[in-house]
Order: sequence, then C-alpha cells, then structure tokens
Amino acid sequence: MKINKEELLILLSFLKNGLSSRQIDVLLGHDKDKTRGWKSWTVLKEYGLKKEDKGKLFLYTHSECKNIFSKLKEGKLDFLIKDKIPSIVKKYSDTKVLAKTEDNLINQFTNRNV
Repeated sequence: MKINKEELLILLSFLKNGLSSRQIDVLLGHDKDKTRGWKSWTVLKEYGLKKEDKGKLFLYTHSECKNIFSKLKEGKLDFLIKDKIPSIVKKYSDTKVLAKTEDNLINQFTNRNV
C-alpha cells in the first residue's frame, strides 16, 4: 500500500519522533488552537493508533518504519513489531554485559569511566 507524503510525515512524527497530534498539526502548518490536534489525529485513527503508541518506533530506521507503515492498516502495531528487532539493536543481540550495578551498566553504554 502506498502512503502519501502527509500521512508518512504524520506517522513518522508520532511513532518515531514521539510528537503529539497538536505538535504534528503545527508541523503541517495548522493552528494548534483551532485544530487542537484533530487534523493529524484522523490519520492516526485511520491506522488504528492510540495515544500509547506514541514514540514506539524511535529505535527503528526510516526505511524500517516505512515497511511497518505499509502493513499497519492490516494489523496492530504491537503485533507488527513484536518479532522485528530494530537494526540498530540487532548487532548487539548476542552480546552479554556484566555489571555490579545498574549505574555501572549505564556508564558502560555511555562510555563513561566505571
């Protein structure tokens, strides 16, 4: 299924970038006080999305998101991403990390001295 540019912008802004429907309406050039987010929300609703879905695809690449969007009307988002690991995480899927505390673990991932 082909998605038009406006729908793609709305879906990416909501699911990948975590913007609210009011913020998306401003991005589209609408007055947020007049539309109150309803212009973009109609598209989100058309794809079966809910407020809880905001930002769920932040780790996925642009092309992975487009692939998911093409199947979104056929099924629920959680079902579509259940077994689809983002490519940025895939390379670490067999990696094990040992740390004494959660803070040490975070420091290891942020390259700070432990």
